[in-house]
Amino acid sequence: MGQRGSRRAPDQARPSQQPNRPDMQHRVPGLPAKVSNRQILTYITLVTIAYGHFVTIGLVFRAAGRDAWVATSLGCLLGGGVVWVQFCVWQAARGRSLMAACTEALGRWLGALISAVYGLLFVCLAAFTLREQALFLGLIYPTTPPLVFMFFLLWGSVWVVRSGMEVAGRMAQLCLPFLVLLGLLASLATLPDKDFLRLLPVLDHSSMQLLHATLLVVSLFCDWVVVGALSDGVDQPQLLPRQAFWVSCLLVLAFLGPATGPVLVFGEPLAQSLAYPTYSEIQFIRLTGVVERLDVIGVLLWTIGSFLRLVLYLLAVTRVLHHVTGGPRSQLWAVPAAWLTAGCAISLLPLSREDLHTLLYQMYPLCALVLGLGLPALLWVAIRVRATRRPQQQAAA
Repeated sequence: MGQRGSRRAPDQARPSQQPNRPDMQHRVPGLPAKVSNRQILTYITLVTIAYGHFVTIGLVFRAAGRDAWVATSLGCLLGGGVVWVQFCVWQAARGRSLMAACTEALGRWLGALISAVYGLLFVCLAAFTLREQALFLGLIYPTTPPLVFMFFLLWGSVWVVRSGMEVAGRMAQLCLPFLVLLGLLASLATLPDKDFLRLLPVLDHSSMQLLHATLLVVSLFCDWVVVGALSDGVDQPQLLPRQAFWVSCLLVLAFLGPATGPVLVFGEPLAQSLAYPTYSEIQFIRLTGVVERLDVIGVLLWTIGSFLRLVLYLLAVTRVLHHVTGGPRSQLWAVPAAWLTAGCAISLLPLSREDLHTLLYQMYPLCALVLGLGLPALLWVAIRVRATRRPQQQAAA
């Protein structure tokens, strides 16, 4: 028998076998592999639903009472416009991160200053999330010190951050369907206890109260500016504006139940006085003589969602530190980012839950509009101006 043809050397791969994936192109040195648009949108949707249900909805009840569902619907639609503006900026930046776009459009020093401001914002949001979660877990385990919760939450979040954004994105993809089903179960289980006449009369509050409640919901979508710090790790950033806009509009359906349920079950005065109205509604569920309480659903929803929210902002802080310092890998900044967050969260320990919610109720909507809508809009203008001047300068040269 004739001898067969020589085998191809292992290092001589055919051209058709070479990887040609979009996530392998335009890699930024020091950053991990890219994630898909579905993963990042699933991630931001999960943390928005979790934080909005347990914190923002309670603030909206304080402002608008039984008209919270009107303010929530308007806020989600206006939030879709805010998200559209934000993601159009990342589209104009051609896949670069928020920090890189600031440096290119505004110059080295001004861009570094704006990046530092956003880094401080992400640290504060991570600290607020950590402190809020410690307060919530304190309701379940009242004898455990808050520092114990904060330590273990930070320890777990550092592990996820060092593993990369893809790990966090896959965690969100696994958790979101499960938590949505649990939320639907909780809404259906409370139907026998709901009195829909408690929603009447509609628009019973002043226009300023409705505006304040609407801005509280809009500020929830202003927090999506964090995606800009991670946009260089997204597979197809040019498709994000349209996809994110429709996702934010669909969140109206996710917030209708929490914006009406506590009022329908408890009435307006009691719903406004509760620290976590949706969690109290879940505690009120009685299905059978065996399953008397389903508050574990609320614990799972808030704990998992807030943990992933903490991871999201820590990821953003590591990207900011990586950009400002030019370090070798962004994951190496996970521990310093956790130390910054821990220091800010410890400074919040003297604040009670009421003080923390009052701060979010009064001051945060304005800060969120400036940093989540105003600065991105100015950055978009600067990018467009620089893009129109570049051909003129090349032609003059």
